[in-house]
Amino acid sequence: HVWLLWVFDQNGGKAVKAKVRPPRLGGTPTGLFACRTPHRPNPIGLSLVPLLRVDRDTLHLGGGDLVDGTPVLDVKPYIPYADAPPTASVRAAGWAMSAAAGDEEKDALQVDPDACTHVLVVMLASSQGVRLHLLPRQGSQHAASRASGRRVTFTAEARAELTRLCSVHDTHSNGGACGDARRLRFFGENPEEATAALTQALAADPRSIYRKERCAGHEYHICVDGLDASCSWRGDEVVVLSVRLMDTRS
Repeated sequence: HVWLLWVFDQNGGKAVKAKVRPPRLGGTPTGLFACRTPHRPNPIGLSLVPLLRVDRDTLHLGGGDLVDGTPVLDVKPYIPYADAPPTASVRAAGWAMSAAAGDEEKDALQVDPDACTHVLVVMLASSQGVRLHLLPRQGSQHAASRASGRRVTFTAEARAELTRLCSVHDTHSNGGACGDARRLRFFGENPEEATAALTQALAADPRSIYRKERCAGHEYHICVDGLDASCSWRGDEVVVLSVRLMDTRS
């Protein structure tokens, strides 16, 4: 494994506040430096990812959750004696030890790098600076979704449309519906993995506290690999109402 230090370059320049309301903590006001909010004075992210292989000046990594094109500041090796001290000597924040972030949830959200549909590629000698890119992983196999949290269901129309969008083959070089379908870099020809990815993301409830409180009756959109899913929260259940291709027109 290696540590990736990278930049939240798509935060949108939002003002940084001393206290935030993390969705995972139910909106409880928490100090900026006591949580993992991406909106920070210096928007730097830290991820521990498995190193799959090294091809000269290119690192192939797995199991990460980063945006294509993310700037990478540094790559450091994982060193057990320094990065995993004895449990008895480690003190964590109270919220980090609560049931919301406990062992049960950690196990449910654990990622198997061998089941990942994509790899993170870091080109160390790039003329445009060190950036991370996502590439489909050859020969990846679908792994059963182990989503925790809210129950996620798809309407018959949404499931049929998702299957259609992931099954379209582009045999034309110019535009049209088939041309649009080429935007699916990871889930083309694999609607099962697209369904699993949407299910895992929605089960974790990615809505901000503002959306939970002020926009409870509105539809919520989530975008994954060129797919735009419209969904509605109904109590503890999330219903995916429709799925379409993202509109990338300016």
